[in-house]
Amino acid sequence: MDEKQKQQLKKSIQVKQRATEPLKETAQQKPRQMRLTASKNVHLARKMLRLKRKSAQRLTPKETHDLETLKVQLKQNDVSGGENEIGEAKRELAARKLLLKKMQKQDPSYLPMQLKLNGQAAVKENLMGSPASVLESDETVSDGVEKVQKTMRQGRLAKQQVELTKSGGRVALKLTKRTYGLTNRTFNLIQGKGFTRTPDDLKLRKQLKRRYQRFIQQKKLRKEAKQAKASTSLVMNLLRGKISPKEAFKSLAHNPFVWIASLILVLVLMIVAAAADVPNPSIKQNDFELTDAWVEMTKLDADHSKDGNQFYTNFDGVMFYMNEKFDDYDVNGVLSNGQSAKAYLSDLWAALNGKAPNYELTTMDELEKKGAYALSQEDYTNMKQMISEIGYQALDGQLSFPYATDNLIINRRFGYEGTKLHHSIEVTTSENQPIVAPLSGKVTINSNQQITIENTNQEEKVSLQKVDTSRLTNGQNITSSALIGKSLASTLEITLQKYDDETKSWKWVNPAFYFPKVTYTQMTQLAANDYNPDSSQLASAQAIYNYAMAHGGTLNGVCAVLGNYQVEGNLDPTAVETIYDEPFKMGPRKQAAQAAGFAIEKMDAAYAARYPAIHQAGIGLGQWTNERDIALQAFAKAQKKPWYDGILQIQFATTGDSPGAITALNNTLQGKVGKDLPTLTNYFLTYWEGNPGNKISERIQAAQNWLAYFRRAASGSSGKADVSVPPEYAGKLIEPAPNEQDVTGYPGNNYALNNCTWYVYNREYQLGNHIPANLGNGGQWGISAKAAGYATSSTPKVGDMASFTPGLLGCSPMYGHVAFVEVVNPDGSFLVSEMNVVDPGSGKISYRVIASNVGITFIDPTK
Repeated sequence: MDEKQKQQLKKSIQVKQRATEPLKETAQQKPRQMRLTASKNVHLARKMLRLKRKSAQRLTPKETHDLETLKVQLKQNDVSGGENEIGEAKRELAARKLLLKKMQKQDPSYLPMQLKLNGQAAVKENLMGSPASVLESDETVSDGVEKVQKTMRQGRLAKQQVELTKSGGRVALKLTKRTYGLTNRTFNLIQGKGFTRTPDDLKLRKQLKRRYQRFIQQKKLRKEAKQAKASTSLVMNLLRGKISPKEAFKSLAHNPFVWIASLILVLVLMIVAAAADVPNPSIKQNDFELTDAWVEMTKLDADHSKDGNQFYTNFDGVMFYMNEKFDDYDVNGVLSNGQSAKAYLSDLWAALNGKAPNYELTTMDELEKKGAYALSQEDYTNMKQMISEIGYQALDGQLSFPYATDNLIINRRFGYEGTKLHHSIEVTTSENQPIVAPLSGKVTINSNQQITIENTNQEEKVSLQKVDTSRLTNGQNITSSALIGKSLASTLEITLQKYDDETKSWKWVNPAFYFPKVTYTQMTQLAANDYNPDSSQLASAQAIYNYAMAHGGTLNGVCAVLGNYQVEGNLDPTAVETIYDEPFKMGPRKQAAQAAGFAIEKMDAAYAARYPAIHQAGIGLGQWTNERDIALQAFAKAQKKPWYDGILQIQFATTGDSPGAITALNNTLQGKVGKDLPTLTNYFLTYWEGNPGNKISERIQAAQNWLAYFRRAASGSSGKADVSVPPEYAGKLIEPAPNEQDVTGYPGNNYALNNCTWYVYNREYQLGNHIPANLGNGGQWGISAKAAGYATSSTPKVGDMASFTPGLLGCSPMYGHVAFVEVVNPDGSFLVSEMNVVDPGSGKISYRVIASNVGITFIDPTK
């Protein structure tokens, strides 16, 4: 054997070895799959040979990339040298072809193989037929041979039928898949979602899986509810005498769970009422998906908070709505309607708040009833039931309140503030208030003001900041609601982390989701707030404002008090609890209540039964009840004034009320317990009203309205004051021009010489209107004149006396101002004559145009 033959033999052996190696890797595969893989590899090897033959030439970048890819797919190493590479590729192709032939022989579903087998079977049948013809003479043997042949033919036909069915099934499956894919893409294209397949998360299979999981969860909740209902019914029937103690004991003895639950219910005085069936969970997202959605919405608030607007949208309604409509959606994904979740939330935010610059606020509840975001009546009713009965409690790892309360007041929420993500919530407390553990777990002391409690079973950890940690030790185990220490400030900062099994890491979540009940004090403030109170409310508000600003008050503090008073008694000094149809006057019902000494049982027995803690009805601006009601009446009697005098009530609130109430009022007015409006409003509600959390959102909104009003009043514009009537008003003055005696004075004028009050008294006297000489400073005339029986308004008319809020349009921040209305323009602006503005103290009469009536009370001088 020469050298050439030896080389060929060696290469042949290498080819056979290469052909047998892939068999080990594909040994577990079915014959058909092995054949298809081998056929694919032959195609790849043939392609590689073509590319390597061109390797001597210059390959394009794409061909170079294809060559490297093929090497990886065929699991080849680089071989240096052009000729060697071509030879290597030829041997690889030969090995792949040889392997393909072997696979074709082993695959019974391969068509040529089927034909070959069928041919062999036919030949075999013919061979068997020859002896059969010889045996035809023997009838018995002939019948036996025929039956054997028939059985063999039926077996072959059945086998062929099975193989044909399998082949047809595979073809049909491929065709179905391709048809479904094309149909699905076409449908999405028609829906405007692009020529793409439906994402896996939105496919029916995944949706059915999620529904099944929710069904299991709901089944568990219903089971627990029925067990609780059984225990509750048993105890209720026992207490009502419907069953005997002996019967109850028998039931308890046969059902340990009912026994335990019933005992708990008795100990907590029947806190849990009989429950009907448990509705579907109100939250379908997991903790992290829900928090991500919340964060996205707070980012929208932060992005729009500019140009004097500050947004704090109520997102709880949004969270429940989105879970009702889109189940466990991913905020970074696509919703079932094909829209990006972030785009949908952005549109929803605009529907709630409007668009710049003309923002217009609405509520999620209004959107759910009509318009693009409306729910069906059934879905709306079911969702509201879920929210009221379950809320966020569908989430695992619920927390206990960190101090004694039934409503956690949050004055700083979780989420974005500007461009920074704030990971905690801040809740209202008071210094030295006892703080308890929100959950059970192991204590880690981070500093002398911060601790972390980690519960490994629930895979969550909560951190509390601004709390005394001196009574705790590092590593100590503590139970939920156990005393931790005392608060070190007026706020408590809370953060919560949960462990994510998918990412194997701790993640921040919104702590507010896990407390039984929370209320947010941060509310949207719009630069374009055009709140304009009626004259009756404004008179009371200005009287309180005047007093506070003269005694070191702050604007936020005054508005915090006004917001509370407005919700309590509508800023009506004549207000009486249970009587709401006689506003700002002592009508017959109020007079009857006064005659009864404001005893609530005599006024409204049903109301008294519903609120047994109230025995003296609330009266006045602050709705003083019980002992404070009696104290106000005694204070008025000592002052020889009616109790419904607004000025008298302000004097009582600042000097005659209980010491604790006076301290709380001064702390609020002067901003000693906080700087921002929500904190001051909540403080006044808690420590002056003594009713924590009651209508806190309404009170803050009312306070913000007053803040916007007074700010707008302070920034109002006016023309320059001049001793001459402006040229454009020449001949327009309806009333006679001021005379010399308006400067020197008319009879009975007890006001300070050359002051604004001195002039307006004289000017009205000149026109035949004799007003009282004891209305006080200019800023007090609105409420004083109203108390004296004069009509007041927020709209000017010629001849009116205009009482300015202190500090408005440059007037005294302590005393305010008063002027006389000479002309009213169609656009609402008006011309006034006044004194003590030009050369104060000189007695000069001057004129100026006022552009806005904000902050001004107009008094009709005629009774």
